[in-house]
Amino acid sequence: MHILITGACGFVGHFLTQELLRKGHTVCGFDLKADASPQGLTALFTGSITDRNAVTDAVEQTTPQGCIHLAGIASPPVGIRHPELMLNTNILGTARVLDALYEKAPSCRFLLASTAYVYGPPPVDIPIHEDVPLRPNGIYAVSKAAADLMTLGYAQDHGLHTMAARAGNHTGPGQSTDFVVPAFVRQIADMARGKQPLSMQVGNLESERSFMDVRDVVYAYRLLIERGQAGIAYNVAAPGRFRIGKIIEILSTIANITPSISVDPQRYRATDRTPLLDTTLLTEATGWQPRYRLEDTLKEMFDAACA
Repeated sequence: MHILITGACGFVGHFLTQELLRKGHTVCGFDLKADASPQGLTALFTGSITDRNAVTDAVEQTTPQGCIHLAGIASPPVGIRHPELMLNTNILGTARVLDALYEKAPSCRFLLASTAYVYGPPPVDIPIHEDVPLRPNGIYAVSKAAADLMTLGYAQDHGLHTMAARAGNHTGPGQSTDFVVPAFVRQIADMARGKQPLSMQVGNLESERSFMDVRDVVYAYRLLIERGQAGIAYNVAAPGRFRIGKIIEILSTIANITPSISVDPQRYRATDRTPLLDTTLLTEATGWQPRYRLEDTLKEMFDAACA
């Protein structure tokens, strides 16, 4: 299959490109800039995801059989500071891709990289199925929920083969330190190498997140672009949750250090939990199961940070 990845030069895009190439697909990319593009792309188009002409041109020149839409703003704090930018990028950008496919490649299979945050705070602490009503909380979640529902609507209204993957938090080697796990990894690695005192300022360590390895996420994306059904949303998540503080505990054990921890009031947020996701639908459709333990992912990230 010839597959177009939007946001191909980002963290997930690099891993997704290699996952697709490994299984014999050909891959082209679209991104804002050509910085650090993944190896193996047949072509890379640059431009804003909200630029109708740039997106349409990329689709017209590649005529993809599959399109995985990663492009967007994934950091909730950006939405707080720049809500219009986030809404335009995540909603209008998705519409640009869908419209281009409808016009130039209507038989293309389309997968939106959505998020578990579209469900909002869980009303009860049980795994959530895909048919639960969306209750997004915050600009980031609202922008992704709108893109998610629009994606599924294109299957109903226009007959496109569109799908959404509602993924939980994911991490891995190469992720920006703007995110909590690689930020902790960098600090612990610096402590282990004597580049930082054995102390950390943190936010609320009691909040709970479901973390999984980015390679498990792109594995699910590949299976869905190959086998997923049109008009369907699929949960993608590892079982269970970790306290944020558990990440520091695991990393401290890996590094064989004991840092002192203090709470920075400016980083503190109220205790919350991301929803647990039921992935039965994904497993039944594709056979997907997570393959990486968080402890192993953290060890790999720590080793890379120390290299």
